[in-house]
Amino acid sequence: MLFTCSNLSECLPVFQIHELNLDNCRTTTIVGLTDDFVNLETLSLINVGLTSLKGFPTLPNLKKVQRSTGDVVSSRKTDLK
Repeated sequence: MLFTCSNLSECLPVFQIHELNLDNCRTTTIVGLTDDFVNLETLSLINVGLTSLKGFPTLPNLKKVQRSTGDVVSSRKTDLK
């Protein structure tokens, strides 16, 4: 099933999502990703254009983050690589 950046939360309960691909969903900050994504294990943020991780939620099961080199220029969560 394909979800767009704008309708994700309307399609599936977020606790059921284990892998989330937001590639090319252009934004400079995290919007819509919340602490409710408790089972999220993989997050792809390639070509998103993040400049900050302000508002990045606590994701206890997150194991893998994919991002473009140099996307985030300032970060409170320095362990995201």
